[in-house]
Amino acid sequence: MQSPLFGEGFFNAVQFLALGRAKEIVAGNRPESEMTPSEFFVAGGLCGLAAALVESPIDLVKCQLQSAVFHERPAFNSFGGCVAAILRQNGVLGLWQGMVSCWLRTVPSSACYFGVYETSRMWFSEMTTQRKQDLQAPFVLMSGGLGGIAYWLSTYPIDSVKSAIQSDSIIKSQRQYSGVLDCAHKLYKRGGVARFYQGLTPCLLRSFPANAVCFFAYEKAKAILG
Repeated sequence: MQSPLFGEGFFNAVQFLALGRAKEIVAGNRPESEMTPSEFFVAGGLCGLAAALVESPIDLVKCQLQSAVFHERPAFNSFGGCVAAILRQNGVLGLWQGMVSCWLRTVPSSACYFGVYETSRMWFSEMTTQRKQDLQAPFVLMSGGLGGIAYWLSTYPIDSVKSAIQSDSIIKSQRQYSGVLDCAHKLYKRGGVARFYQGLTPCLLRSFPANAVCFFAYEKAKAILG
């Protein structure tokens, strides 16, 4: 819990800031209301490119702490202890262990996340003849939940690879995996295709309500702040 508690607020701030900038880049001089569904997908992918730089260290610490429970004498058992151990072993860049796999997961998943969310809002807007910004809470919550489901369904196998790499030893000479392809090959040898989908059901059960509330809060904050 410590890594998400310390890092998720900051990550979401960066993610939605990056989304705003990405929309401006993709839309150019046009208002957001004129963007097409495909443009929202592209903006989401650009957002993921930037957001992964913040997300990767947070996920690394989370994975390291979660895997530490399987060791009799873990080298650390707290957020601060994990960060300190990584810095001692590999310096600042050590916090980005698994960065390539994080990009491979986050760019397409963010494209689907925000693309499905915005497209769902467009559908509900047309169905109810309301402006997107005036949609009632159930429609915003449903759109956010669908976006969350799309995030995980689009790239869950890659996330399994990312988690395995980030759970690997912080000591380079003791690591099991040399890279993304090596990790994917070894995971497949251990459990076949099913190995890449372990934990998907609880992930989806969490994702729908969590992202429904996240987007609802985001839209409320936008309305309040103008």
